Amino acid sequence: SRSFVEYHPGVATSYNYLAGAYSNKGELDKALEYYHKSLVMRLKTIGENHTSVIISYINIANVYSGKGELDKALEFFGKSLTISLNTLGENHPNVADTYGGMANVYYSGALDEARDYYHKSLTIRLNIHGENHPDLATPYNNIADVYSDNDELDEALNYYRKSLAIRIHTYGENHPSVAVSYNNMANAYSDKENLHNALEYYRKSLTIQLNNMGENHPELATSYDNIANMYNEKGELDHALEYHHKSLTIKLNSLGEKHPDVAESLHNIGVLYIEKSQFDKAEDALNKSVRIKLKLVGENHAITAMSYASLGQVYAIQGHIDRAYKCHHKVLAIY
Repeated sequence: SRSFVEYHPGVATSYNYLAGAYSNKGELDKALEYYHKSLVMRLKTIGENHTSVIISYINIANVYSGKGELDKALEFFGKSLTISLNTLGENHPNVADTYGGMANVYYSGALDEARDYYHKSLTIRLNIHGENHPDLATPYNNIADVYSDNDELDEALNYYRKSLAIRIHTYGENHPSVAVSYNNMANAYSDKENLHNALEYYRKSLTIQLNNMGENHPELATSYDNIANMYNEKGELDHALEYHHKSLTIKLNSLGEKHPDVAESLHNIGVLYIEKSQFDKAEDALNKSVRIKLKLVGENHAITAMSYASLGQVYAIQGHIDRAYKCHHKVLAIY
């Protein structure tokens, strides 16, 4: 009958699956529509104090979070938390999930609150699973991210190491998630200006990426740039150029010539050639960077000004005073 179809728990489950599919496709409005339909069905058939309703609230909250509607996300996480604490108690995975979701919302602008809720979520998971369970890798990493953003880098590294140890134990050394951990640790060491360790961990991350994705995957461009930046900071300009060129090759193959990332790579290469006093090569790279930027954002943009300033520096060193004047005049006009 019609009432059976409208109010059967199985229909709620179908709505939930549809919502999940839309969410995975990035169609968040559709996902929200079907998660709400599933929630209404569950409230009518099984009542509010049920695990399935808690999960519905969490799903809806996560979609609102993805849409950037953070107040609505917190509202539905709050509904989930109230029911979870009343019916399941503090040490339940659903409570941990809710605390984690609330932390994700706060992460966008309230880091202290985010850290507190990540710790609440972690404490529950530790009570349930112990210290070395695979489910703890992401909470450890999330807490590390908060400490890193707060410039508490030693604490960040402490939690990144915990996450890394679990990922290696669970997946082995050659897993993409291990590469992510190495990269996160490298970023923290870079922020601490520990260039030796930063370079070591960027290289570890790159090795795993190469093993998993091959040499020409677009994601490798960022890794090559990170390594190039470390060599540049260390004053090893030839190595820096080598890795910036590797990055440029991948960007050209994956993005095409008329892309801001390609223009950025050419600018970086040009600046390094200036430092090496190879001014003809610097001029060539910087002119290419300027041409791309002019096509993409026009003359009156800050990123165009950066390349004009470096190009003007080259012309001045080469004795092309008129060209140098024109470049610096363009920079002044932009700013």
